[in-house]
Amino acid sequence: MDQPINIPTTVARIRAPYVAVVLVLMVALIAATIPVLPASGEAAQAAAIDTPQVSAGGEHSCAIIGDGTVRCWGSNLDGQRSVPSDLGAVSYLSVRLNSSCAITSAGELRCWGANDQGQRDLPPTLGGVSQVSAGGLHTCAVTTSSELRCWGANSDGQLNIPSTLGSVSQVSAGRNHTCAITSGGTLRCWGANGNGQTNVPSNLGTVTQVTTGDYHTCAITSGGTLRCWGYNGDGQTSVPSNLGSVSQVSAGANHTCALTSGGSLRCWGSNWAGQRTVPTNLGTVRQVSAGENHTCAVPTGGTVRCWGWNNFGQSSVPGDLTNPPASPTPPPGETITPTGTSSPTAQTTQTVITTVTATATRTATATVTATASTTPTTTPTATPTSTGALLQSITPQEGVNDQVTRVTIRGSGFTLNPPPAARLLGGGGSVALTSVTALSSSSFEATVPAGLTPGLYDLLVTSGGNTGILPNAFAVLVAGDAPELSQVVPAALSNDRAGEILVQGNNFAEGAVVRLGGTTLAASRISSQALLAVVPAELSPNQYNLHVTNPNGRQSAQPLTFSVLDGSANLVDDLFSSSDQIWLNPVTPRATVASLLGIFVERSGGAAPLEVEVAFHRDAVNGPELGRATIPLLDPQSTDSTTPLSVQFDTAGEVTIFVIIDPDNRVAERDESNNIVQRTLRIAPTATDQIAPQIDGIGLVGGDEAIVANRELTLEVAASDPDPGSGVQHIHLIEYVYLQETQRWVPMASSGWLPFGDNPGRYAWTLLPQPGMRYLQLRARDATGNISIGSARRLLTYQAPSDRIGRGQTRVYRYQLAANQSLEVNLEVLDGDADLYVWSSRTDQSARVSNLEGSEDERVRIEANQIVPGLYQVEVFGYTSAEYRITTLIGEATGSQPSRAIGGISQAKSIPTTPMVPVSALPDERAGDLPTNPAPSEPTPTSTATAGPSPTPTRTATVGPSATPTSTATAGPSPTPTSTATAGPSPTPTNTVTPPDFSVYLPLIQK
Repeated sequence: MDQPINIPTTVARIRAPYVAVVLVLMVALIAATIPVLPASGEAAQAAAIDTPQVSAGGEHSCAIIGDGTVRCWGSNLDGQRSVPSDLGAVSYLSVRLNSSCAITSAGELRCWGANDQGQRDLPPTLGGVSQVSAGGLHTCAVTTSSELRCWGANSDGQLNIPSTLGSVSQVSAGRNHTCAITSGGTLRCWGANGNGQTNVPSNLGTVTQVTTGDYHTCAITSGGTLRCWGYNGDGQTSVPSNLGSVSQVSAGANHTCALTSGGSLRCWGSNWAGQRTVPTNLGTVRQVSAGENHTCAVPTGGTVRCWGWNNFGQSSVPGDLTNPPASPTPPPGETITPTGTSSPTAQTTQTVITTVTATATRTATATVTATASTTPTTTPTATPTSTGALLQSITPQEGVNDQVTRVTIRGSGFTLNPPPAARLLGGGGSVALTSVTALSSSSFEATVPAGLTPGLYDLLVTSGGNTGILPNAFAVLVAGDAPELSQVVPAALSNDRAGEILVQGNNFAEGAVVRLGGTTLAASRISSQALLAVVPAELSPNQYNLHVTNPNGRQSAQPLTFSVLDGSANLVDDLFSSSDQIWLNPVTPRATVASLLGIFVERSGGAAPLEVEVAFHRDAVNGPELGRATIPLLDPQSTDSTTPLSVQFDTAGEVTIFVIIDPDNRVAERDESNNIVQRTLRIAPTATDQIAPQIDGIGLVGGDEAIVANRELTLEVAASDPDPGSGVQHIHLIEYVYLQETQRWVPMASSGWLPFGDNPGRYAWTLLPQPGMRYLQLRARDATGNISIGSARRLLTYQAPSDRIGRGQTRVYRYQLAANQSLEVNLEVLDGDADLYVWSSRTDQSARVSNLEGSEDERVRIEANQIVPGLYQVEVFGYTSAEYRITTLIGEATGSQPSRAIGGISQAKSIPTTPMVPVSALPDERAGDLPTNPAPSEPTPTSTATAGPSPTPTRTATVGPSATPTSTATAGPSPTPTSTATAGPSPTPTNTVTPPDFSVYLPLIQK
C-alpha cells in the first residue's frame, strides 16, 4: 500500500504512504465513543497548509507538512503521535495501529509508538531506506539497495520473505500478511491467508502499486486497472465498475479508497463510521490514506482533510498546522498537561513513572517534569492543590451486620482536630462511620454501624480538604448465615491434570471450605465474594455438587454443578458464555446513535474448528431479533468474539439483551442449557460530548519494573479528556489473571469508580496472592458519562517467595527485555518435580528447556547477544505436584549473582512445541467490567484518591468490535426490561455539567 508518487513540495522526492491499516479487532480495544460524522459529509476538520503527505493509522494520523516536519494527532496511548524531537525533515511516512515510521531526508528510518512485538526495533544492519510500511504488528522496509527487510510479529509467517523474491520496489504490510512488488513488476504475497488475501490473481500481470488491509489486498496494474481480492464481507474488494484508470489506492481495515487518473477520490466497503463518505466539497485529490475506520486525503490545494471515526480525534486535523511549531511534539511522558487546568500556573515538578501502553509490555521507568499548559484541554474542573490523604489499610476488613465493628484506618496526612470524616460506599448506599477518634496523623479509629446491607464497600476518607478512597475495603457479612453461590469458572475440567477454579458468590467468611462432592479442595479466599480453589487430577468423570461451608458450619443451600471430564476422551463440544462476556461499543450507548454489540463464546472439548452463529434478541429470549453474528473459526478449548453487530436504540432507558449461542442447534453439545445469556443495560440520552476520556500513563512508584516481589503497590495514573471534554472524573481498575483451565484471561479483582483529582493520581493496590503474570487494566470516565475502553493496561509479574503447583499445572511469568540484556531463570525445586520452559516472542523459536527428573534444580540462561527484544515468557510446569522458588535475573552480568541451579535436559520427558499461552496473548481490550456500585457522590476530590487492597471478583463488561459490522439492525423503543439490575446515578462533579444516569449493571448468569 505504499507506492511512491511524485508530489511537488519543498522536500526533495516525497513518497506517499499507502499505509496498511490497523487490526479490526484492535479498534474496539481503544475505541470508547461513537463515530463523529461530519455534518453533510464535510470533513471533521481542515487545516490550510501545504501538506505533501498524510498517513492514517488506527486512532491516530500523521502528516508531512511543507517544511518536511512530521505532525501527528489522535490517540497517544503508546506514544504513536509523539514525534521524536531530533527527527528533522522527512521524505516518507507510514503509520498503522499504534506505531509510526518515517524516513528522514538522509534516508534513515525512525519508528516510534507501540513495540510489544518488536515492530519498531530496527535491524542493526538495515542501512538506508527508500520506503517503509507499518503493518498490524510488524514493519517492512525497502532499503536503498532494493532489499526487503521485515521485523516484528510473525504469527502467520508475515516476516518469512520468499528466498526467491529478489530486489523489490515497494512493500505493503497488512494485518498479518505482506505483499511486495519486485523490480520487474511482479507481485508476491505471503503470511495469513484465511480469506485469500495472499492469493495473487494468476492473470494480474505487472503492477505499479500494492496496498494491504486487514484481510484484503488491492493492486494497480501497469495499465492503470485496479484489482482487489480477499475478504469482501463489507464490499471492500468490489471495485466500482465505472472507476476507470487509477493512479493510487489505499486499503483500510474493511474499506478501500482510490484516486482516478483525473484526481477524483472514490471509496467503497464498510461505512459504519462514515469512513467512505467522501466530502462533497473535497475537489481533486493528490493523495489518500485509508486508516482503520477513518480516511485522510490531501486535496490539490494541499489542505489535509480527514473524516470517519474520531473517537481519539484522529479525524480532527489540528488547526495550528497553519503555523507549524518550531519543534515537534515531545515524546510521551516529557510533558503532561494537567487535565482540567483552567489557567496557566507556575511550573510544578512531579515524579511520574510513565509506562503508557495499550499493550502493557513497556517496562522502562522514567522520571519526568509536568508543566502546566496555557491551553486547557478539557472543560475546567477543580484543580487539586495538594497530594492529599493517602489511605493504606483498614483493620479488620470485615464484620457481621448484626453488630458494630470497631476499625483502625491507617494512612497519612490525617488531621487531629477536627478528626477525619469516613464513610462506606456500596450496595447499601452511603454510611458514615461514627465515634471517630484521631490517634495520629497516620491513623484513626472509627465504628462501622450495625444493620448494613451485606456486601463489599469502598472506604472514603476526607481530612483537611483532601480525600482518599480504598476500593472494596470492608466486607459486611450476614451473621450466622450460609454462603450464597452464583457461578464457578470454569464449570468443567478434564481429569488428566489439576486445575484452578474461581467460585463466585457472597458471604464467604475467612476460612470458608470448598467441597466438590466428597472432596475438600485446597482454596484461598480472595474476598467475601470470591474463592480460588484447585481441583485435583484423576477424579472420576462425573457431575458433582460444589458447596461452600463457612467456619460456623453453615453450608450453601443451593450447590453449583461442576463437571469432571474424561481427559483421555474429552472430544464432546460445549459452547457457553456469561453476561460479563457480552461487549458493547461505545461503553456508554446513547439513544439514536449506532452502537456495536458482540459476545465472547467459550468452547470446551471438540476436535476441529467450528463456525458458531449467535442470535441477539431484546426484551425476551423470543423477543425482537436484533440480528445474528458469527465466529468464523472457533478452535477447540478456546474463546473468541463474534463479529460485531450494529444496533441502535431509539430512546434512553433500560434494555435487556438476550444472546442465544448456536440458535439453530447445528453443534452437538454435551450441555444445551448454558447457551442463553442475558445482560441488562441502560441507554444514555444523547449528549454534545461523546468522546471518551483516555488513560495516558500507568506508572509504578518504587520497586522493580519487571519483577514485583511485594504485592502492595502504588500506581500513578495520568488521564485526559479530549475536546470537547467535560473532564476526567473517575478511573476503574481490573486485575486480570490467565487461567489455564479456561484458556482465557479472567478478571479476578476490580475496583469501584475511584475519584480522579490530581493528574497524575496516585492509587494503592494489593495484588492477588496467586504468583505469576497479570495485567492491570484501567478505564477513565468523564462527567458526561463517556467511558474509555480498557486499552490502557500494564504487565506485572509477581514472584512470591515460594509457590506450589499440581501435576499438569503451569505457572506463567512474563518479562519485557530490551536489546543488550541477558536473561537468567533459576528454578529451585523444593519438593516434587517441576520443569522450566522459556519462550521468546518469536513464534519460529522453540523453548529453552531445563527439565531434569526429580527434585533437581533447573536453570535457563540466555546471553545478551541471543536476546530478541520483546516479551519473554517463563513457564514452570508441574511434572508432578511440586513446590518451588523462582529467581529471575535480567540484564545482570554472569558473575554479579551466582546461579543457584544447574539445569539440563531429560531424554525421558517430552518437550512442548508451543507455549501454554501464546506469548502475544493479552486480555482483550474490549474486555473489562463496569462497577456495579455507582461512583461516589462526593464532589471531585481535591486530592489524590487511593485505591486499596481487598479486591473483589469482577463482572466483565466486554466492549469494542472485533471487525467492522456486516449488518445493521435498528432496535425499537425501549420497553420496561424483563429483569432489572442497574447501578445508581453518576455523581455530580464540581464545576462540571451534571452527568446523565448512564450506569450499566452486568448481572452474572449462572451457566
